[in-house]
Amino acid sequence: MLLKSSLNSKLIASSCVTLLSITALLARPLISIACSRDSGIPKHIDQLVMSDTQKAKILEDLRTRLGLPKPAGEYLKITQVEDILISDFDIKIDSKMVSFPIWRVTIQAQEQSWVYLAYHDESIAFDAVASVPEKVRIALAKKMRIPSVKDLQIKAAELVTNMRQCPINAGCLAGYELNWRILAANENSVKIYDFDQEGADWQRWSKEQISSNGLPTKVKSAVMQDVINRSLIIPPNLNIESIKPVTWNDCGSAGIDSPTPMPRGTCANVSFSGWQMRVRSGAIIYTYYVQSNIDSLPVPDGMQSIPPTVLEQVKQDIAQRTKALAQNIRVMTVLPQYFDRCLDAAGKDCQNGIIAGWQVMAVSDTVRGDGAQASWLYHTSLNGEQIRFVKLGPYFAIPAFVTPVLPR
Repeated sequence: MLLKSSLNSKLIASSCVTLLSITALLARPLISIACSRDSGIPKHIDQLVMSDTQKAKILEDLRTRLGLPKPAGEYLKITQVEDILISDFDIKIDSKMVSFPIWRVTIQAQEQSWVYLAYHDESIAFDAVASVPEKVRIALAKKMRIPSVKDLQIKAAELVTNMRQCPINAGCLAGYELNWRILAANENSVKIYDFDQEGADWQRWSKEQISSNGLPTKVKSAVMQDVINRSLIIPPNLNIESIKPVTWNDCGSAGIDSPTPMPRGTCANVSFSGWQMRVRSGAIIYTYYVQSNIDSLPVPDGMQSIPPTVLEQVKQDIAQRTKALAQNIRVMTVLPQYFDRCLDAAGKDCQNGIIAGWQVMAVSDTVRGDGAQASWLYHTSLNGEQIRFVKLGPYFAIPAFVTPVLPR
């Protein structure tokens, strides 16, 4: 979170010579730094100003995002420029840190405020979270059953524009429009939400008109919506591979037509009837197990949907860290997840993007002093272009125990 800091607490006394050398390193003629004759404190906060080039760059970027005609200067006006301090841009002077400001820039357009961040190196970044309109925030709070908009915990957001046309057999909506993808947290749950500019639900998949193998149209549409949510650009090979009725038992071992059981202790020996639905999207074939009493978007079976190459990358990374053999590393769970664009790691502008991917937990053959195996947690993108090691922890094997369910 960007916080307004106290000027006195952030400025460090230094000589003009030292500050000018820093200015030379920044190599930006727009920067002017003066020194106080009395205190020697650099007054760079007051002297640094945004360039006209940055302002023009921001207006042009917003014009492009909104799909507005040129020239942008006639109908897009900067209404506020606020300087803020952030530790990522601290510069060391005489073994101490001096903070250089960035600017929060607000533009009024289409009856709402749009926010950008401008940096001292003349780069800019669209602040999607700060730009989410109030109507959308109210709708999100209502959907999440949160009493106040102020209590919303938005992890990341994206403004979606200029949708590609879908394949003929896909039946999804097409056309140029502004919509929001929002990643929000509520207690221990993190979900993605789609809204249009007015706060109404936005779906890129049209409602199905026909069922398949007894699968209700409502369930079929929900599966397709979840598949499309995991990729911003709808791939040309989006296609339903198969739908078939199946029966499964969560206590049983995963078979070709059964969900992957989660590691657990006691579980009830109960069978479920539903459908297995496989959908191809890009290089991934998602496998879903759904029932007719669906009340929210389903999620794919992670273990059966993640590309094998991603699992191999995780194993290889663990092997390099532990000097163990990759074949001795077992993947225990794969959960489909949404992350910010930094895979939930600290970084610049992480909130301004959402990545669908996988949370992978694996165990190695290394045994700790307490008798537990070492467990490794990773966050990955869908196809493994990005992989992030999260943490190392213990894993205690849970003895399986099935509780029989007696007939009534």
